[in-house]
Amino acid sequence: FSVAGATARFTVPEEPAAPAGTFGPCVVRADDPASPAPLGYGYDAGTITVPGTTPAVTLTPVDQGAQGTGYESDLPEGHEDLLPGGGALLTVSGDGGEDVAAFQGVVVAAEQVTVTTPSVGGFGSSASTAEDLTVTWNAGQGEEVLVTLSPLSDGFQPEAGFAMVCTLPEDNGSFTVPKAALEMVRDGDDSRNTALGVTRIRFGDADAGGVPVTLRATRSSGGLLKLTE
Repeated sequence: FSVAGATARFTVPEEPAAPAGTFGPCVVRADDPASPAPLGYGYDAGTITVPGTTPAVTLTPVDQGAQGTGYESDLPEGHEDLLPGGGALLTVSGDGGEDVAAFQGVVVAAEQVTVTTPSVGGFGSSASTAEDLTVTWNAGQGEEVLVTLSPLSDGFQPEAGFAMVCTLPEDNGSFTVPKAALEMVRDGDDSRNTALGVTRIRFGDADAGGVPVTLRATRSSGGLLKLTE
């Protein structure tokens, strides 16, 4: 299935916690969906609009108490399509708020992602952690690509465990995940259900009265993958 969304947060970047393991560009960290990492304090930049999406997006600032200001979108629940075709220009504008000045910037829409290997189209897809795993997708113009593995329960719901993120500077359509990273995600079980994802990212930037604002347009694809011994 396909799900689209839009969000914003204006915060001072914080150093992430030390990873459980690092394998080249792949980082494995303990992850618990029931206890998400705390958000950095959010600052108010006023209402944000993106007119080039379908439908146009409005992000409204929301008071989150001790966590500062967050943002809610006006998209309907379960919205399936949002971005125009890859290469289209999206203008992102902020009205300016109590903390952040008005800004306007442009980001290029990312192309659709299609994962070709491993097969993730059904419940029977599996990969052995005894060997490296080559992930392939349609190469594109992404300025960064994330290859991710997240633990799932026997009922294919997100659960606590070790999650992997591989950050790639090239969108060449192929990456080989080291078996040591796969073994850490499997975490000693005979087999473990995971969600494999490939995310293509395009970046833009804007200036809010001397404060840099980073814009991101992403597209992702993937599916279920069982890790075995």
